[in-house]
Amino acid sequence: MVFIESSEENNFIAKLLQESSARDSKEQSRAGKMRTDVDVSPNEECLYSVWLGVIRTNDNSSFQSLHGTELSYSNFSERLNPVNPDSPVAVYFSCDGIWDVDILDSEHKQLCVKNAEKSYESPLSSAKTKEWGSYTILAIFLAYTIVMAIAFVAYNFVMKRMKKEESIPMIGFKVGSSK
Repeated sequence: MVFIESSEENNFIAKLLQESSARDSKEQSRAGKMRTDVDVSPNEECLYSVWLGVIRTNDNSSFQSLHGTELSYSNFSERLNPVNPDSPVAVYFSCDGIWDVDILDSEHKQLCVKNAEKSYESPLSSAKTKEWGSYTILAIFLAYTIVMAIAFVAYNFVMKRMKKEESIPMIGFKVGSSK
């Protein structure tokens, strides 16, 4: 997790918001109407990092940068938008090094989380998978070794028992050569 100074983060967010609103106003003027819908669905071909802005807390503010697989709905609770504090949620996407910003309502938050989790596998989760894969192989090897040891002991026990039984004559059968 990367932490930076709050003032530096606020400047970064403010700049992104200004760029985003400038882009939006250009798009609106081209379209000749107000933009009513914001598409916040991540591009599934792109690996996203998500910067979840400044977290509003009772005593102070903190902030964090998260990867897509670390997102959960609760991560979105009360984010402070430094440009407009009445709009508490601001999410910042990075796709191939390009940052963008959107102010999201609660309906879009869930969509964003779902798509970000689907399109990004963090290096941490793949490392855990590899680690568990190694443990699985080790467990299989140990289980195989134990089963083989039990089979060997059982085989030796049965063979010794059979040798003892060969030396004791059984009722109804003659032992030795028949004349």
